[in-house]
Amino acid sequence: MNMTKEELEAELRRIKHEEAEQARLLREATPIRMKFTLVPQVDKHYEVYDDSCALYKLTGEVTNEEEAIAAGHQKTFLSGGAVTYVYSKLSRKLIMHVGGGTIYVSRGWGSKSDVDHNRPSSAEIAMAELSEFVSLNPQGGDVTEIVQRHRRRTGLV
Repeated sequence: MNMTKEELEAELRRIKHEEAEQARLLREATPIRMKFTLVPQVDKHYEVYDDSCALYKLTGEVTNEEEAIAAGHQKTFLSGGAVTYVYSKLSRKLIMHVGGGTIYVSRGWGSKSDVDHNRPSSAEIAMAELSEFVSLNPQGGDVTEIVQRHRRRTGLV
């Protein structure tokens, strides 16, 4: 069977398209899984001068890096990170983040409702949930569900 150059190019495009679709389906079938923890933080870069405040570090880590790489996820999307928050023991709220870092809960990620700007944003809901978590668990712990709910609401997952 002799194929013309145009037919060969068309067949090659079809095969490349099919391979790309298979790769996409494999990535979708193997989502990146993350674990988030929020724990008290003593940071040499930040001195807290008020005993009514404490630092907490929110850390995210990929739990299936090898599997995700094998499924074709880009390594740049597989790095964890962290951000430090200030918790007010008086208001029982996380009141701000300090420094840089990977900010997993942010107003900047399209979290305001497009319909009703009087409703709390996803970030405000997540920060309230994280604040409540700290008030009930001052030793910190796993906050994966809280952060993932926020990420789902804002289309990040």
